[in-house]
Parts: sequence; structure tokens; C-alpha cells
Amino acid sequence: MKLSHLLKLHKKNSPLLSLPKNLGDGFLLQNNFLYRIIREKAQQLNYHYSSTVNEFYLALPLSQLEAVLNSKSIPYSDNVSVLETVQDVATWDDITDNLKRNNIFHESCHAVARSLSTPLFKNASAVPHSNVVRLLVEESFANACELLGIVDAEDPAHRIFYEANSYIFMYEDRFQLKKLLGLLGYPRTLKFLILSYLFSNFLHERITDNDFERILALIGLGQNQMIDLKVLRSTAKIAFELNPRFRWVTTTFYLKLNGLAYTASQLNEIDFLSLLESNSPHLNLVDQLSQFVSENASY
Repeated sequence: MKLSHLLKLHKKNSPLLSLPKNLGDGFLLQNNFLYRIIREKAQQLNYHYSSTVNEFYLALPLSQLEAVLNSKSIPYSDNVSVLETVQDVATWDDITDNLKRNNIFHESCHAVARSLSTPLFKNASAVPHSNVVRLLVEESFANACELLGIVDAEDPAHRIFYEANSYIFMYEDRFQLKKLLGLLGYPRTLKFLILSYLFSNFLHERITDNDFERILALIGLGQNQMIDLKVLRSTAKIAFELNPRFRWVTTTFYLKLNGLAYTASQLNEIDFLSLLESNSPHLNLVDQLSQFVSENASY
């Protein structure tokens, strides 16, 4: 696709909350349900977006998440101005591998998750592993939203803009996700994806049959209900498609930064579903995150 065409679409879509120097931002606010409601909620929570150069964030974004959440300032880079200088000679394929992406959607999901989790965990919990489960529920929500947002990417421009604003982009899973939404509706779909990503973020390689049944119970589905479980099982596998080393390094490093030193094997041994099954604040958090999105859903 011609770069000049993409820039015209970018400039044509400029709603109130859009960031003119973030490629595709206004288009996604206009056309992508999850991207829009997460932005609206983050701004209601007094988060703002800054293109002022943040050297720490540019150099090692993962190390800066807590700083972003504490400052309520989400960094991004101007990746539009440079494209305007080459638009007459370049196509998207010419620059896609080298363009600086912005991850404000993912960071905004974290902002929403933290705003809901903080009141639930005001008092330090004596329950073992409580804080690690809380942090990984927040991360799993961001993962689930970023994945589910793909379903709205109906046309090539939408796909390009969404990919330019995503950590991961798995467009080939879009049809599977639409089938899951048709079976479960928005609240259960999002809750199911959060729980699936929890297994990935706790560095499991798969979800066992027993744990799959526990997930079904947590989202309010019994084995006797007439539903195509093959769709659920195959969709759950999407959570494990990230490179194993990437998952291991990202999770353990993030936890270390929060004073939680866990090895991969220690994380793997935590029975986090038991915390959720005990109607803990952790389950309340998952429910609130699922309902927050579903209350705004139009399909």
C-alpha cells in the first residue's frame, strides 16, 4: 500500500482524543472498539500521552512500566513526521520493518487494570503469591485486549495501523476469535482469554484438561452445556504462541523490578487458579476487567 494513502487516512481521522503524531491513532479510535474504550477510560483516569523524548523508555520500555503508571504519563514517539518526508517514494512494505512502533494501547490497558486493582488490594495480603498473581492478571488483561482488538481489523489499512500500535499482531487468529465471541459473548470471551494468558504468563507450556475444566467453571460454563469446546481449546492455545524465551525473560524481569524474585519453575508451581476459585480480590479483578469492557460492547 502506498505510504501517501496511509497518511491521508491518518490525517482524515482525527477525533478529539487522537494523537496526530502517532501513526493510525485517530483511525483506530474511530474504527477499533477496544482501542477506543481503553483510551477513553485511561484519559478519564487522568493519564496523558507525551511525545517528549523519554530516554529510559526508548532504551528499555519494560523497565519503565511502574514509572509510567506512577507518573500517569504514557510515552510515545512521533512516527508520522518522518513518514511525511518519504511518502512520495515509499510504500508500507518499504518501511514497515524499521518504523518505530508505539505501544500506548498496551500501556493504556495496564493503566486501566491498575486503576481497578489498586482499590481491591489496598491492604497487603498475607496470602502467598498474592502480588505476583495480581501483577500477572494485569499483564494478562493487556495481552487479551491486544489480541481481541484484532477482530475489528476488517481492511488492509486497519490491519496496518493496528500492527503499528501493537506489541504482537496475530492476524491469522482473527477468524478464531470471532467464532469465540459468537459462542461466549464479550464478557466471557475476555475473561476466558485473561485466564488463558495467565497460564502463559506463569510460564506453562499448555493448559491441562483438569485446568481447562476449572477455567470453564470460572467463566460459568459446565461440561454439560451445549457449546463447541474445540473452539475454546484451540483459542486458548493462542496465548502460548509467543517465543518461550521472550515469555520467560519478560515475566521474570518484570517481577524482579517489583521486588518479586521467582524462577521459571517457581512460577510454574503456583496454583493461581485456587486463588481465583476462593472468590478472592483476584477473581473480583478479573470480573471487573471483563465487565468494564463488556459494558461498552456493542456486539
